[in-house]
Amino acid sequence: GDELGLERDEATALKLFKKAAKLGNAAAEYNLGMAYACGYYGVTPDKDKAIFWLKKSAKGENPMACVQMGLYNLYTVKTDKACKKAFEYFQNAYYLGEEEAVINLGLCYLQGKGIERNPKEAVKCFTEAAKRTNSGVAYYNLGLCYENGFGVRKDYKKAIEAYGKAVENGESAGLVAIKNLYLKTNGSTEKKD
Repeated sequence: GDELGLERDEATALKLFKKAAKLGNAAAEYNLGMAYACGYYGVTPDKDKAIFWLKKSAKGENPMACVQMGLYNLYTVKTDKACKKAFEYFQNAYYLGEEEAVINLGLCYLQGKGIERNPKEAVKCFTEAAKRTNSGVAYYNLGLCYENGFGVRKDYKKAIEAYGKAVENGESAGLVAIKNLYLKTNGSTEKKD
């Protein structure tokens, strides 16, 4: 149960999600899609059903469904056409209010997936996400850009600052990045050309 003394009833929850999803409720479609994607509520994972419901939810303007469909197209399907579709899904998610979707847009720009490669635009996306959401992932990606000179002048000090903010905001990979950068530079954080 939970703090209200209510017992969790996954079968009832699933039944209600199915009923609401069939009536076109985008939030229920999303929950049903995620249930099939991850095996929640006692369902057997089923990729086809997951995609069906997530796609419907995305068409119903659910920003999280747009993110999930973008991730699916970008990292599972991986074709050029799918990467372009992923970029569109991430844009839609962002326009629908999912502020962290801009991180995915930044990754697309950085890697040239679904859109022409544009590291400067990637840095703008990561900076915006970091400022608006304090996302550890955004700060980590910003650190990568400063460390490697992607879209900005290479600046190890700024990279370490960004990695530090990544750690402060829950992204433990920032700690490894700081350690590796110190080892790579023998502790020097001078700007590099």
